[in-house]
Amino acid sequence: MIKNTGILVITPSAKRANAVFAAILILLVSAYSAFSVEEVSNLSVEQLVARGDSLYDEFLLEEAFLTWTKAVELYRTLGKQASEAEILKKIGWIFDDIADYHKAIEYYQHSLQIAKDISDHKLQGQVLNNLGIVYMNLSEYDSALDYLQQSLQVRRNLGDKRGEGRVLNNMGMVYDILSDRREALKLYSQSLDISREIDDRRMEARVLGNMGVIYKNISDFPRALDYYDKSLMMKRELGDRYGESSTLTNIGVVYDLLGDHNRALEYYFNSLNMCEELGDKSGESENIDNIGAAYEASERNGEALEWYSKSLVLKEELGDRRGAGQVHNNIGIIYYHQGLYKEALNHCRIDLEICREIGDRNGECVTLSNIGMIYVKLDRIEEAGKAVENAIEMAEESDLAVNIQLAWLAQGRIYAHRRLDLQAVKCFEKVISSIESVRGDLEIFAQKSSYASRMHKAYNEIISALIRLDRDDDAFEYVERSRSRAFLDILEEGDVQVVESQHEDFLKRNSRTPDDRSYEPDLASLSTAAPLKLIEVQRMLRPQSALLEYFLTDTTVYVWRITREEAELSSINIAIDDVIEQVEGFRDAITVGGAVRKRSDNLYKALLEPVIAAVKDGSLVIVPHGILHYLPFHALLDNEGRYLIERFPLTYLPSASVLKYIDEKENAETNRLLAFGNPEAAGPDKAKLPQTEVEVEKIGKLFSIKDIFVGMQATEAKFHEIASQYDIIHLACHGELNAAHPLFSGLYFTSGGDFDGKLEVHEIFSLKLDAQLVTLSACQTGMGKLTNGDDLVGLSRAFIFAGTTSVLASIWMVADESTAFLMEKFYQYLRQNSKERALQKAQLDTMKEYPEVYAWAPFILIGSP
Repeated sequence: MIKNTGILVITPSAKRANAVFAAILILLVSAYSAFSVEEVSNLSVEQLVARGDSLYDEFLLEEAFLTWTKAVELYRTLGKQASEAEILKKIGWIFDDIADYHKAIEYYQHSLQIAKDISDHKLQGQVLNNLGIVYMNLSEYDSALDYLQQSLQVRRNLGDKRGEGRVLNNMGMVYDILSDRREALKLYSQSLDISREIDDRRMEARVLGNMGVIYKNISDFPRALDYYDKSLMMKRELGDRYGESSTLTNIGVVYDLLGDHNRALEYYFNSLNMCEELGDKSGESENIDNIGAAYEASERNGEALEWYSKSLVLKEELGDRRGAGQVHNNIGIIYYHQGLYKEALNHCRIDLEICREIGDRNGECVTLSNIGMIYVKLDRIEEAGKAVENAIEMAEESDLAVNIQLAWLAQGRIYAHRRLDLQAVKCFEKVISSIESVRGDLEIFAQKSSYASRMHKAYNEIISALIRLDRDDDAFEYVERSRSRAFLDILEEGDVQVVESQHEDFLKRNSRTPDDRSYEPDLASLSTAAPLKLIEVQRMLRPQSALLEYFLTDTTVYVWRITREEAELSSINIAIDDVIEQVEGFRDAITVGGAVRKRSDNLYKALLEPVIAAVKDGSLVIVPHGILHYLPFHALLDNEGRYLIERFPLTYLPSASVLKYIDEKENAETNRLLAFGNPEAAGPDKAKLPQTEVEVEKIGKLFSIKDIFVGMQATEAKFHEIASQYDIIHLACHGELNAAHPLFSGLYFTSGGDFDGKLEVHEIFSLKLDAQLVTLSACQTGMGKLTNGDDLVGLSRAFIFAGTTSVLASIWMVADESTAFLMEKFYQYLRQNSKERALQKAQLDTMKEYPEVYAWAPFILIGSP
């Protein structure tokens, strides 16, 4: 199912551009006599203009239109062209405000022509700017930039600094829409400098808000909040209540995207109260929608339905038919997920009726696909087929990727429901082909997040269908493709700029599109190279090594057991909700206290017992999926009471295809150590870590070539300067995870110079390392975000991308004493053993000294063994 709307973002221009005036459109051009002619006939032209200005400021747009139109007639009769052009520009504002952009263009062009005829350069600059905004709203961005560039030149020639600043801001908005955010930020910065130079505080507040929008769109939420807060403070000082309410909403949107829905609700409610005081019905409507969406995201469906019902009442009052249809669709989605399919169908039918009534073909296409999927749940397959057939026809006509994907996804589900899996696979192939080509087309994070969540289901669907057709090898290939796709979605959330890859040689030899710099190797597999086929994975495995690759669906866990000699697929019937509950319970039992053995038994029997008997002695490679990224397989107990780590040395991989990736980089050098311990991290929650100084000093004694930095010397600047020169990098410091947006997870160093002391994931992508191992001996450093797709992305994946072959990281909060013991043992064993064997031996030694699972089991080896 797909939502037509999610979180609504109010832009600074939302004061007038809202749905409440849409119904006035026809009246403005046809009901000239509706406004009393006697009221204006006795007024002078100057009085008419002043009255129109007052009416416009009071949002009485119809009356303003009629008053200004009368003034235009009088000015034309008097031959006052400059005044006529000025009022034509103002009438253009009205049509701009009610989104009748083509009519606005007519008035602006008429005004512009007069301004040119009489050489009124100031007015030319203003109207050119207005035309640029209109074309931006029409999504005709080349025309928008052309008019804005003309306006900018005119205003610079006039020395009009205020006008120049406003045009620069508007150009920044266009470049933001085009995803050229560097250019947008450059233009905003120029506008901001001018606003401060001439003390235009209203413009300064607007630009700060727009810069906040950019940082929100690239998921840099701390910086977005900083800019929004500055904008909010200025708007309050200026008494700009409309601007204040829109900024409150934008701040709420950021907290919603961060997953802090309760805090988001605080801002939405504050903005809603302000809109009610101002009589801003459109603002009320948008905030009510946001409140409903926040409750829905919090799985508080009863409250979500209550607020969506309020939204429907208000949208009826505003005459906002499209908005009402979208809310009905959102209500239908809730009922769908609650299993109330008849109620879901009723609301989606209302949305469909509205779409057809107002001629919204795209909305109709989406809703027909949703209705088709509801009919499948109701086992009304014939009706489902008709609805989806219409949706496909409309989707192909529209040529919109998302519509095409949703319609063919629905068709595939119909075939799958009828067990026509061959036809279903063909439909899902169309969906996935479109998904893998669309990549960067979605502009804002909220769209990307919900899009990835919906469309990743296509991979689940095709994998299940292929397995039912006994095409296990093809299913495996789609498992690998899904992991690659999931990682790319995360990179796009943060608009990560990756420098030339450390693995450029490998790319040139394996890339499908070596010249396309938008494709880079990802942490799950190489996005530019075809994922490894099952037979290729077998060839790349070491002798006496077995790989277990997991894939979760709603009702089944699939496990591929792969060795050099054979590959076998097992299907385990267990609901994903049960898997999640067991994994979370096991982790809680380890870290907080509880029935560790019982939880371990349940997980072992469900996930390992069906496949582990066929695994011979040797080493084990685990490729987790979904919630299983959080599971310490090595700490599971078998039926004889032995931990898995006692039988096998273990490594973990984000994807089987990464075998090729890390094998290309492996070498034997492990002589040069770089270690950082106990940095002076800023913040009251960053306690000293004196034990880590002892830890790195002990480790340093095992290496003849080493550089060790502790305390004030453990700076981020030093790390950036010299990290590329070492074989082993050991970082004993605080870590911080951003569970909602992993690109802003990071490690804390001492700050200084141009570095703030936090090395974030998006920064690590630009590093060039040549290390065989990076050890993250910090708090919970291996944990990242469990994405809507698959891959768990955290600091460990970023370091692999940057050039290391292996990462040793923790998957829960570590204890200082046991960690120091384990690390010393690990490096001692590493002198004579592989990394996986060294870790196994160190964990077994630690188990003897610190028998609690919490103490010996937090670290996992990711990457090369």
